[in-house]
Parts: sequence; C-alpha cells; structure tokens
Amino acid sequence: MPRNFEPVASVDSAWLAMEQPTNLMMMSGIITFRNPVDVAHLREILEKRWLVHRRFRQRVVHPRIPFAPPEWTPAFWEPDPVFSLDNHLHEVTLPDPGGYSELQQVIDNLMSTQLDFNHPLWSMHLVQNYQGGSALVLRVHHVIADGISMV
Repeated sequence: MPRNFEPVASVDSAWLAMEQPTNLMMMSGIITFRNPVDVAHLREILEKRWLVHRRFRQRVVHPRIPFAPPEWTPAFWEPDPVFSLDNHLHEVTLPDPGGYSELQQVIDNLMSTQLDFNHPLWSMHLVQNYQGGSALVLRVHHVIADGISMV
C-alpha cells in the first residue's frame, strides 16, 4: 500500500457499497442567516476550521486488480492531488423574491445530485438572496462520517 493511502474502515465501506444514483448516501444540513454571508469570510473559516481535518482534503480511491471482484480491492483514502476549495464551495443567488419556494428548488436539485467521487466527498452551497440573508447547504457523504462522529 502506498505511504499516503489509508484504508477505508469496514463500516464506512458499507456506505460506499450502498451508494446508488437513486440512493445517495449523504447527510445534508441547511443553515439560514438573517444577513448576507460574505463568501470570502466563509472561505477563511473553512480553511482555518474545516480543512484542518485531513478527511475533508482526502478522496476515496478504489485500486483495481484486473478481473477481480470489487470486494477484493478495498477502498482507500488518499490526499486529493488537485484539492481546491473551489471544487466544494459554491455560491448561488436565488431569483426574486428569494423565498422558501426558491430555496426549496435549489435544495431539491442538490439533494438529487451525486457528489463527485474524483474529489473529497462533501460540498457547500452558499445561497444568497434568501429572505434578505443567506442559506448554507452542506452535503457530506456518510463515508466521511456519520451523524454522531461529525459531532
């Protein structure tokens, strides 16, 4: 095993195995703010408090043995060689009137979209113009952590 690789835990491998286009194995959360959130300030916070945890900078890889079933080649964590916060933090603006219905439409689209397995399995969408403020939509794959270990 290469030096930078770390095996994915057995229980977390189960989350990967359950991932299907119609069964996305991710946790989601939405935080709303009365005032607009500055994306540059949010980036600073993520860089100082979120990205210090290596898991948010690692991707899942599946080394393959030719002709071997997937269960013979367990998944590993590796540092994303092209990690960029831009692949994970996105800013969108709701159309007017920027109410619950418009936010719900964005959330519906996000919740039905698979995370990109070429990068660490999380994303944040900063949604501007929500009721005069902002909303932050977070999606994290269960392979990174379940609800309890995230706390």
